[in-house]
Amino acid sequence: MTLKKKFLQPQIKFLEISRSKLVVGIVLGITYSFAFYSFLYVCREVFRVLSVDFYSDMFVLSDSEVNFYNLFFAFISVIFGQSVCFNFWFDKPRAFQDRFNRRRLSIVNDQRVLNWFFLDWFAKMGVVFGIMFVLTLHGGQYVFSFYPKYNYIFVLIVIVLFFQTWNTLRWTFLRRSLKWFLLSIAILSVISVGLSRINLIDYKALNDNFLKKNIQFNYQLLLPESDIYHRVERRSLVLNLFVVQDTSLYKPTEPIIIIDNQVVGLEGVRTKIEKFQEGMHEYDRSIFTVLIFINRDIKMGIVNQLKSELSNCGVSRIAYAVVPVHPLYDQRYYQDIGMYFRLQRNRNENSHGSFVTGKLDEKQNIIEIHQLEMDYCLVKDSLVDNENVKEVVQKLILKNSDYLIKFYLNDQVIFSSYLKVLTSCRSALYELRDYYAQNRYSKKYDELFISEIDEVNMHYPYRLIEFTTERETDLKSTH
Repeated sequence: MTLKKKFLQPQIKFLEISRSKLVVGIVLGITYSFAFYSFLYVCREVFRVLSVDFYSDMFVLSDSEVNFYNLFFAFISVIFGQSVCFNFWFDKPRAFQDRFNRRRLSIVNDQRVLNWFFLDWFAKMGVVFGIMFVLTLHGGQYVFSFYPKYNYIFVLIVIVLFFQTWNTLRWTFLRRSLKWFLLSIAILSVISVGLSRINLIDYKALNDNFLKKNIQFNYQLLLPESDIYHRVERRSLVLNLFVVQDTSLYKPTEPIIIIDNQVVGLEGVRTKIEKFQEGMHEYDRSIFTVLIFINRDIKMGIVNQLKSELSNCGVSRIAYAVVPVHPLYDQRYYQDIGMYFRLQRNRNENSHGSFVTGKLDEKQNIIEIHQLEMDYCLVKDSLVDNENVKEVVQKLILKNSDYLIKFYLNDQVIFSSYLKVLTSCRSALYELRDYYAQNRYSKKYDELFISEIDEVNMHYPYRLIEFTTERETDLKSTH
């Protein structure tokens, strides 16, 4: 008996597919691909909407990120669509004794199991990432991003998923499936690239709709840098106040004061504060804080007027919103940190209420700082660059710790320059406290107990009083 050619690789009959079934399978696959791509696309946009926070900030994707994630969604969707085609083509009733029935069932089973296992894994990872990203990691979009550093992960997912759909087919048809395998790669790539060009939602309009309520983004607010700051706690007792300029015009306008996304003048600050404090307990009023976001280029004239108005409203605690020196992330990540400052509530009380103006001259070491323009100060009549104020003040305090810093403000100086001098004065004191704690307790200042902290603070108290033009006039009138 003569053996027939390729008798070990007989024709597999269940591969015979009618033209109508072939067309219907392709239509089903493309329809499923578009539906699944739409689902993934909408899920991403919903996730971005859910990321909108207290400041109307949201997870914004660049155009390159959007294109990359669209392409990833498209590849996943088209691979699933191809799997739907395989299911439709191979899932047909055959006699139980058919020698190829087991292979056919294996192909169909692999497609179905692969789809459900991948969806289950992908959904779990998405939920976990969403919970960590939105609820746990505040501002996580500024800290971590898959694109572009980890984009290879998505590429590997696509490659593994695609090859997995062909495992049983390649094992069943061996070399005869190679040309169909290569053709599948080409067709899948073309469809995926085309599908990724479809933006079902205008993501730019969505960004603008939310970010127009974000004052930092809308007014291009640039905060000053500082190496001294604390996290603002008890958000329910903190009122955000913004001092910005409208940079959308050719010539910037006068500074604008914004509270609760409403533009108010100095005269409207009191109304907003009183409304915010309605029903507030007396103790809560004592720790009520106004967090002030001030553009670093704003002149100190308006800032001094604002602080005077806040003091007249009974506000004693404010915090200047800042970003760390050499920030690692976008400044919108640092929306809950600030440098605390206690306002002078009346002309008979200093900024910390520890002594009155009548006793100012009783201090043995009076350190007068007159802030000049062009980033210079007069420290005890010596011209000092703003960068060197800390060293000079530190040496003066070391000579005699019974000191008082009189800080004479200049209305023409910009806010960032003022804050740099204020930060330098505090840094000089904090370094002296830390040095004293190391010598006396062999510990850092931050590691001391409360009683030890009190002892160090008594040795190096913080004594600084600000003098504006208005305050100097008031003091002269009292003498």
